[in-house]
Amino acid sequence: MTSMALWAIFAVALSFEHVSSNTINEDSELTKLKNVITKLSDQMSHFEGRIGDVSTSMQAQNADLKDSIAHLSTKIEEKIDHTLDILIACDPDRCLNNGKCLPVRNDHGKIGYECICPATFWGENCQLDRCEAAPCLNNGKCELERNDLGQVVYQCKCTVGFSGDVCQHDICEPNPCLNNGKCLPGRNNLGQDVYQCKCSAGFVGDVCYDISRSLTNDCPGQGLYVFNQENKDETKEIVISLYVVNNMTCWWYISNTLDTGNLELSFSDFESEGQSLDYLKVLKGSSTSSPQLHFLSGNLGPKKITWTDSFVSIYWHTDRTTTKFSMTGYLRYRP
Repeated sequence: MTSMALWAIFAVALSFEHVSSNTINEDSELTKLKNVITKLSDQMSHFEGRIGDVSTSMQAQNADLKDSIAHLSTKIEEKIDHTLDILIACDPDRCLNNGKCLPVRNDHGKIGYECICPATFWGENCQLDRCEAAPCLNNGKCELERNDLGQVVYQCKCTVGFSGDVCQHDICEPNPCLNNGKCLPGRNNLGQDVYQCKCSAGFVGDVCYDISRSLTNDCPGQGLYVFNQENKDETKEIVISLYVVNNMTCWWYISNTLDTGNLELSFSDFESEGQSLDYLKVLKGSSTSSPQLHFLSGNLGPKKITWTDSFVSIYWHTDRTTTKFSMTGYLRYRP
């Protein structure tokens, strides 16, 4: 029993002595006094239970507080360790160009640093500019972009006439134009690099062929014919006259400046001495050694051939014997 309870009973006892001294002999008065003592004792027991509950709660709260203090202490220690790592590894800060310095430990626990670089720089200390490290040639422009892996890489945007990873390839080198023709780089509607030859006097075609030395008097209308936007609906006649001359050679040079469509050569009745003795060739170039696109010889009847090349030669040749054939081919542009 607590001291407070003892003091309460002692007070009741004093009250009882006082009552006795006044000759209280009534049983009812004694009964009332017992009831008071019993009630007071019950209240004291209840009070003691409440105090026990409060004590238990305070103990639990005290344990939680200790855990919180321990956790906070651990966090503070970790923060202090990290700050010390930064002071050791990143003071002075070696990362350039706004790179971020982070402390790192190797497998042996030794402290070091790592630079997290902005997108446009790289290197151990972010000291390298990605575009300066991989310069674009021939006035190409360096641009940065992310690849499929999310990595920042450079790409060269090349000027007209150049291509390659760093614009190292020149479409006009070596010069594709013959006979001192000047190569002019360009770009078509598809964004593809193309070239155009500016030919010297006496030379024609996409790469400046020499046609003057090949012309003869054996066939009428020999020479150069150019299909363009203005005359694309015209029909050019390829006339092979009645030949009575041995070893005839005739040349027609056809240039097509239109970007689309093809050229068509048709004969209503192609007839020549067979066995490749007399023949007609369509050549991709201006000489007999140029790549061959078509070959016609013999009695072929109605015949039609087409091509899409921008420059061709139509070459007619006979052997030593004289055979009297003549025919006309019709050359048209087909969109």
